[in-house]
Amino acid sequence: MACDISSGRTVKCKTVGGAKNIYFINYISDFRNDITTIGVPFNINGISPTPTAYKFELRGSQSMTTNNDSTRDNGTNFYSSTGTFKLGNVDTGADSLLYTLSNGTPHLLVEGFDGMLYLYGVGNGCDVSVNRNMGATMGDGTNYELTVTALEIHPAYDAELNQFTIV
Repeated sequence: MACDISSGRTVKCKTVGGAKNIYFINYISDFRNDITTIGVPFNINGISPTPTAYKFELRGSQSMTTNNDSTRDNGTNFYSSTGTFKLGNVDTGADSLLYTLSNGTPHLLVEGFDGMLYLYGVGNGCDVSVNRNMGATMGDGTNYELTVTALEIHPAYDAELNQFTIV
């Protein structure tokens, strides 16, 4: 059967977790055509011009979680990924940028503190919703909270930053 497993897994060394930076890329339909192997760094060398990745620096505890949704009854298997990211300092420039971002279906790169980089929304892009928080007291922060969701037939792909133009 084509879905039989072919290897096990050993215990890995301890590492660090959490998201350090996120990068948004305008949706590119060619991404799907260039993917061949899960677990191998994503190769986009055939896409011209080189895609631009827009960098958002993160602070504090940020994360992206992926769940495998598999059901024998329906005969389906897919991956749902959700991330919540806080961006500080509310301003009109950010309002405009995040408005535009939430109207598209961008791809998302998440860079972890462990140095790994994962590409989400390869086939279908990501949905981005934005909450603007003004706080209730003087000690509360003013920030944006982005919720990013991706539904895909594969988990996120390994990627490398040198494959993108970073802005």
